[in-house]
Amino acid sequence: MQPQSFHKTWKAIVSLATAYCLFLNASVSCAYGALVSAPQISQGSASAQERCDQLANSPDDMANDGVAVAFDKIQVSESLPLCQEAARLTPTPHYIFLLGRVLLAAQRDTDALEQFKRAAAGGYAAAMESIGHLYAAGGPGVPKSDADAAKWYRKAADAGNAVGMNNLGFMYAGGRGVTQSYSDAKAWYSRAADAGNADAMYNLGSLYEHGRGVPKSDAEAVEWYRKAADRGEAPGMNNLGFMYEHGRAVPQSYETAAEWYRKAANAGNAEGMNNLGYMHEHGRGVPQSYIDAAIWYRKAADAGNAQAMYNLGYMYAAGRGVPKNDADAAAWYRKAADAGNADAMNNLGFLYERGQGVPQSDGEAAAWFRKAVDAGNILGMNNLGSMYEDGRGVSQNDEEAVAWYRKAAEAGYAVGMTNLGSMYALGRGVPKNDADAAAWYNKAADAGNVVAMNSLGYMYASGRGVAQDYGQAAKWYRAAVALNDDAAKISLGALYQNGLGINRDLDAAKALYDQAATSSDPQIANYARKLGDNLRVSEEQTAASVAASSPAAAVRPSDSSSDSGLGAVFLAGAALLLLLGAMGHTDVNDAQGYSDTQQQQNSRNNDCMFLSLGMASSIVKSVAGCPF
Repeated sequence: MQPQSFHKTWKAIVSLATAYCLFLNASVSCAYGALVSAPQISQGSASAQERCDQLANSPDDMANDGVAVAFDKIQVSESLPLCQEAARLTPTPHYIFLLGRVLLAAQRDTDALEQFKRAAAGGYAAAMESIGHLYAAGGPGVPKSDADAAKWYRKAADAGNAVGMNNLGFMYAGGRGVTQSYSDAKAWYSRAADAGNADAMYNLGSLYEHGRGVPKSDAEAVEWYRKAADRGEAPGMNNLGFMYEHGRAVPQSYETAAEWYRKAANAGNAEGMNNLGYMHEHGRGVPQSYIDAAIWYRKAADAGNAQAMYNLGYMYAAGRGVPKNDADAAAWYRKAADAGNADAMNNLGFLYERGQGVPQSDGEAAAWFRKAVDAGNILGMNNLGSMYEDGRGVSQNDEEAVAWYRKAAEAGYAVGMTNLGSMYALGRGVPKNDADAAAWYNKAADAGNVVAMNSLGYMYASGRGVAQDYGQAAKWYRAAVALNDDAAKISLGALYQNGLGINRDLDAAKALYDQAATSSDPQIANYARKLGDNLRVSEEQTAASVAASSPAAAVRPSDSSSDSGLGAVFLAGAALLLLLGAMGHTDVNDAQGYSDTQQQQNSRNNDCMFLSLGMASSIVKSVAGCPF
């Protein structure tokens, strides 16, 4: 970077040259020729220069020693005539560059490119970098060209421009206009970081976090994120917060994480806003508050963050921090989906399937599930399988259903595993195979799926696909009961009533039947109530019989009811499970909401207009559940 004293000397030379040209009555530059047509300014040339510097100085200009003006803060109507006059009267690369910058802010890309090239011809590195940016982004009159972008970034970098170094690293990281190479990306990021570029420090942190071109190291990542954050880089603040949230190379601290997310949010970082909303929603490091969560999600959504749009949609769907409103939920899911959020595509499909907030349409539901699948959403795979199985919005096709359930299952989704097990149990879309059904139920049960636990319990109780084992049946029914599954309460009650796999305990059986009788599912509630009533009648009849018999008979164990009770109760319980779908399709169309499961998602920060794009991105949490 040029020392400040050099710039002051250069400005003195420029002033002398300008005065000489004016003395010769020259109306244009002695060296650069005519510029963009500019109106005459009544103020003197020094005033136009000073005002142009005040209104358009670039933070990325290595020769700039004045006040920097962010690109999105340039007031075109005020700065354009002043910078045109400054460039006309003092047509140095510096003022030609500033004129190009204002023209770019005015969305006059072709004129901006012309001025940048004139400044670059004078050796001005910031102009070279800006040309690279125009080619990287493309636009009206400037065709997108990664090769040209990389060429100009290299020229800027070779001329000592730190932003050009960082952006050339970005091109190498993504293989844009150059052969992809994380090693080369690291080399250019390092040069830019050594020159003080905060974006490059952030990008180095990302390389170390993910082990790209360097050994994976959370400690190195934290060090570089902290350096970037200390220089005001908002994405670095956000990612540093993430490292504290998860205790990666730093002591785990929700409080410190929330502090860094807040700093990032206050600096305008949309990912930081979204993450701070998440912390408020779950009470991590800050007081739990759905209202504050919704406020931050809205700020992030208004700033264009797709994940926050999805999160705000979820808040409306669940009525958290905002009044429950399916129409608003659908509107935000649609915005997020249009911005590429796969979870929102899945949820929008769910709303269409249910007719919540949108007109009911199986066709629209299937279409959105397919879009979610194409974007890699696992829940969408399961849901599309459900549509094929039932022939809703698509032609009924069990083979297609099995194919989508299998994809969801192999991706680790427990509901997909359960549904695939049901297809094997029923012989739909695949040859009937109880062993394969039990195997998939087992995988899903191990992953915590309550329907699979119930189904696996039935398989063990009936000896289908596994050796009959009432102890194992009781184990899995008990696991399902622990998750408050009402159907499992009936099945476990039947085992207690008949002493199968566990000690016979009629009180425990009655208690389970009574609990199931309060189920919100009328089928389960009615069936449990009948079983409880029958058990009480049986006990009363037994007591009456004992009272009328001899004293010896009263203490003799009664074995006669065991087998007949099993036939009347357990088989009926199994029939209920089949009726409720424990041995059939779970038919779950999941809405993507929140649990404590977190997925990291990358969304690039493009905070600097002159590209410092950032190779990696702030990390955003997206978590799965079902509020419906």
